[in-house]
Amino acid sequence: GLFFPADAMPFLVQLEMASFPSVHYVALAKAMFLQGTHIRDLLFNFIILTILAFELLEVAAFIFRKKIILTWPWRRQRVALSPDGAQGRASS
Repeated sequence: GLFFPADAMPFLVQLEMASFPSVHYVALAKAMFLQGTHIRDLLFNFIILTILAFELLEVAAFIFRKKIILTWPWRRQRVALSPDGAQGRASS
């Protein structure tokens, strides 16, 4: 199939490749063996994409944590409200 060098790739494609690392491994292998691109540039791109992938994971974890934070205190507050009524709501 077709292979575009990593420098010429649009940013969105790089993002997509960052979210699917195996695609990048295939592209890396193709570039090394079929095209003879400089390994240093490939390693540089690979490091950037790996960092990007971890950033995406961090964003996903942040969204997930925010969801938990949105539901968890409500549950805890409900437990705190049951024994002493309005007193628990005033303290929180």
